[in-house]
Amino acid sequence: MSLGHRCARLAVAMLPIILPDGKAAHAQQRSARPVLVQGARTDIVISVPARADAESAARRLATLVAGCRRNLTVAPTDSAAFVTAQPEPWQSPAATASTVVWLSVLPPEGLQADCGDTETLTGLAASRGLRVSFDTTVAPDRDLQRVVLKRGDIEITPIETQRLLIRRLGVTGFGTPRAGWFRVAIDVAEFAPNAAGTRDDISLEVYSLGGTDPDRVRLPWTALREAWESLYGERAAVARGQATAPMRLPAPGDEALHAAHEAYTNGDLRAAVRLAAPRLQSSNLTAADARQGRVQTGLALAALGDTAAARAALGKLVERDPCFTLDPAAPPAARALVDGLARPQERCRAQSVLSTALRAAALPGFGRPARGAGIVQGGLIAGLVVGGAGLAVTSKSTARDEYAKYVAYQDVVTNEPERGAADLYNNAESLRKRGQLAWTVAGAAWGAQLIYAIWSERRHAMRLTQVQQYGRESRTAALELRPQISASTLGLSLSLAW
Repeated sequence: MSLGHRCARLAVAMLPIILPDGKAAHAQQRSARPVLVQGARTDIVISVPARADAESAARRLATLVAGCRRNLTVAPTDSAAFVTAQPEPWQSPAATASTVVWLSVLPPEGLQADCGDTETLTGLAASRGLRVSFDTTVAPDRDLQRVVLKRGDIEITPIETQRLLIRRLGVTGFGTPRAGWFRVAIDVAEFAPNAAGTRDDISLEVYSLGGTDPDRVRLPWTALREAWESLYGERAAVARGQATAPMRLPAPGDEALHAAHEAYTNGDLRAAVRLAAPRLQSSNLTAADARQGRVQTGLALAALGDTAAARAALGKLVERDPCFTLDPAAPPAARALVDGLARPQERCRAQSVLSTALRAAALPGFGRPARGAGIVQGGLIAGLVVGGAGLAVTSKSTARDEYAKYVAYQDVVTNEPERGAADLYNNAESLRKRGQLAWTVAGAAWGAQLIYAIWSERRHAMRLTQVQQYGRESRTAALELRPQISASTLGLSLSLAW
């Protein structure tokens, strides 16, 4: 058995010590992986401690060490130390609160070892200040001295900032810490999205020992939103609002989301968010269920008073469904929240079948309004149809001329009259067939693009019915009969309420 294999077995064998019995299933449900943001001279790892899974993390690190057995000779004790290594505890209890996000700020690793799991190496391991590298030196520009977190030009004060020392696992073992790195604890509320549902002005200035100019790294909203996505349940738990479901929503087909929908319908909005939030991060939801779960979660958070979390949840929805709108009967505050979110440009009206057919017939390739790549595609189709028709017309005209020459040739006396007449006739016939083929291709392309335009526009119309005035189909229709009695009439009044 190789030394590397023994190291992996030793590290995995230590897992029961790391996590007490009975917490594995609970931790697995709460798992959220760190997100890496790379600057010019800095790596930043965004992690959510409330969603950490100690057992899963230890297994991943043990597998990572085992994957390096081809490149590094690692002692069993160093392997075990790497798997169990943790940064120093925070001084402030608030740094481990349920809605806190941790930023791990490290210099990039130039001679990083290939262990077969880059995600764990640059995410989980880096978030603990751990590196696996062939490098044994420490350059001044890789020794971090100070970090400043900003929102625009305004400095943000974190809950706590730690300067620690990076530990490397390499050819010399689990080396002595030398270069500095930072860990920053901050409440996710500091990254609250604006009314448009985004936050693009968060940046980190990183100062190193070897330079005067900091490395300024912008934290993209897509990365910050991942932290929000992991904390919807925690945000709902600490929200102070007390409310009932703001509007009826369709029931989802997904089992977990169905349980959340029942809680939402019964007025337990915190449970609805807690049950739905982990499922929304799954990649195997249908589009309809993902939409329902995200709308329900966003509306529940808004009703509980957490507008920031609601914007994060609904902002991702309108990013995928730019034409999304709520039922006009929905509460005005909910509709204003959704309508104010930034969304990609999209055509949110559908043409009639007749209008699409007329456009496609008159303008091949442009039966539907197009922009960007659609214009290029339409141009290619139009070129095929027009070019084919043009080739057919010119071929027919030339064939007619050649045939006229063939007829006229019969009256001309030459040395080889039969051969000359045959050449003219064959040429005319070839041109005629080429023209027929061109007409066939052009006609087929014209007909196909017309059918495709109508089919695509109908799909677009169906899509719009799924995302516009969402929740309208969930309203209960009520038929009511009332007696109507007056001095001159006696009867029943029929009313239909939606």
